[in-house]
Amino acid sequence: METRVSGSPRNDAGLKDIAMTLISRDPFARQELHRVLVETTKGCDWCGGKRRSGKKLFQYQTETDGGRTNPHKGLFCDKDCHDSYHG
Repeated sequence: METRVSGSPRNDAGLKDIAMTLISRDPFARQELHRVLVETTKGCDWCGGKRRSGKKLFQYQTETDGGRTNPHKGLFCDKDCHDSYHG
């Protein structure tokens, strides 16, 4: 499930949103984990690496069934780096 988004104020200045993807859903907590693919020149906040595409990293956010979003701090090359950073 992929939804196009653009110009989201949740991102740091200078980052361009490309696409939002649903990663997982927790039915008991009634929330979903989404990631947004963004263009940037910096590396992953956990490992310092970059994806094969070079200029794109993921920003993660939690969205509740009520429509509230909670952006997670940092940009990451994959979910493992995100989980290690926030674990």
